[in-house]
Amino acid sequence: MPTPSRLSGFRYFPALLTLGVGIALSIVVFLLVRQWETRRQTYERQQLADEIASALQEQIDENLEAIATLGDFTTAVDNLDRAAFDRFVERKLALHPSIRLLAWVPRLDRGENTNIPHLTLTEISPDGWVPAAVRPEYFPVEYWEPTEGNDDLAGLDLASYLPYQKAFLEATRSRDLVVVSETDPKLIDTDGTVLFVVKPVYDEISASEPKGFVVGIVAVDGTVEAAAEQQTGWVFDLYLTSKSDKDNSSFLATYTGTRSPLVALSEKSRDRETRTLEVANQTWYLDLLANDRYEAIRTKHWRSWAALLVGLLWTHIPVTYLLTSLSRQQQIERLAQERALQARALKKAFDRLEMERAKSERLLLNILPEPVAHRLKQKHETIADSFPEVTILFADIVGFTTIAGRTSPQRLVEILNEIFSAFDWLAVHYGVEKIKTIGDAYMAASGLPSPTDNCADAIAQMAIDMQEEITQFNQRHNEKFAMRIGIHTGPVVAGVIGTNKFIYDLWGDTVNIASRMESHGVPGGIQVSEQTYLRLRDRYEFEPRGHINIKGKGNMRAYLLLSPLPGMDSAQTVTVSSHRISEFCLENDFT
Repeated sequence: MPTPSRLSGFRYFPALLTLGVGIALSIVVFLLVRQWETRRQTYERQQLADEIASALQEQIDENLEAIATLGDFTTAVDNLDRAAFDRFVERKLALHPSIRLLAWVPRLDRGENTNIPHLTLTEISPDGWVPAAVRPEYFPVEYWEPTEGNDDLAGLDLASYLPYQKAFLEATRSRDLVVVSETDPKLIDTDGTVLFVVKPVYDEISASEPKGFVVGIVAVDGTVEAAAEQQTGWVFDLYLTSKSDKDNSSFLATYTGTRSPLVALSEKSRDRETRTLEVANQTWYLDLLANDRYEAIRTKHWRSWAALLVGLLWTHIPVTYLLTSLSRQQQIERLAQERALQARALKKAFDRLEMERAKSERLLLNILPEPVAHRLKQKHETIADSFPEVTILFADIVGFTTIAGRTSPQRLVEILNEIFSAFDWLAVHYGVEKIKTIGDAYMAASGLPSPTDNCADAIAQMAIDMQEEITQFNQRHNEKFAMRIGIHTGPVVAGVIGTNKFIYDLWGDTVNIASRMESHGVPGGIQVSEQTYLRLRDRYEFEPRGHINIKGKGNMRAYLLLSPLPGMDSAQTVTVSSHRISEFCLENDFT
């Protein structure tokens, strides 16, 4: 029989074993999570770099496209003048601030300079602008924007501008954009590198010589900053070069979001990403170096430490339990009481969950018709039904835009809520399905989702009552609202669209014609199509309106619904669901 001391020491073995296993497992989980976090950091950095590179590529493409469209414009215009050029270019420069200059440069053979009497041909020399020398052909700047600060460009023969003479010759043999990534400060005053973009313009597709060129000058620094500022935080320093060796002397542009001095590429390689950009006929290289702001937003290694901490805590729980259970037998009773309390708490939570489920059910039924809602809950498939005969109502408050301009937003919502709540009650009262509201417009339909024999009667009686509701609203609030209502009967397709916020909607000519009946109606009137009139003429009084021109349908006969014929009322023409009315009143506190 073991001695008491040996027995006392042995009883701690399960707790010590649990502690050792728990710590070991916590460390393993810590290492696995830390490895995952490192991979996630790399992925996030690459994603951010891709976003900035895509934004920069998009900025460059947009600028080049703007210059290309100017070339298309000059091709389409037979006699390009200054006014037409300015009108077209003004919007391009406003939309693309990185474009510093757009110009039209016609091609002239020797002796043709008299075709542009308002220009004097000049060229650039060491002494400045001088009259152009005799050449076989000239490329003078005829129109350009902005003109302010660039007056010397008038008549400048760009063929004499030696760095770009080769580019013009290349452009003559090509119908694509030619990009040269250098410029002379004599041509345009700029602090950074610019793109010199040339687009040849031909009169005919088969022409061998262009009639001229469209020239654009794009600030590379402005393009890079515009792309970088689209990304929240400016978490990278950007280095843009057109050469693969990426030495510091070949940078086209650099950018730092932190406004601190840029670091040479050779001095910092951690968290560096490189992307290529396609710029017309060139390939550029974009280096992105994570800066201090990236360090502030990058995914930290807190998950691994959290996993370690949680593991140690979970280890601590059973160890503490084992140690405590050895000396405190009464803890069992206390745990039993805690379990009973937890069971009651779970029951309360279940009851609350059931209440929320019932509330969600009511909310779903407020959004979708009850049969459609049940189908949506039972099946995860597209809900689309065809109905051969449905009557659709469109209603719109006349002049509501003017009323909205002189009414506070809160009062405007109160007005619409009071009016549309009354309409909702009428829809339930007559068994009509409210489809949606769009601003001050109200759409409802009868005959769906379950077909009915008296769908036109229900809509007709509801429309009459809606006009009465507007009249009563005006009397209560001393307003002068008027409402147009349009009704049409015909086949429709109905279904549920959306994945997060469902909507039950209708499609087909019937919807369009009902909408046209409303928009071509009269204030305070209910205009119906001939199809609806034929279904109601034995029970309601109408006033013929003659033919109205419906877009896409031509002339259609229309009528104004006035009132039920003597001896007819809503009880005789409409079957009402008392269950739906009671449920609607309870949910909306209507009496």
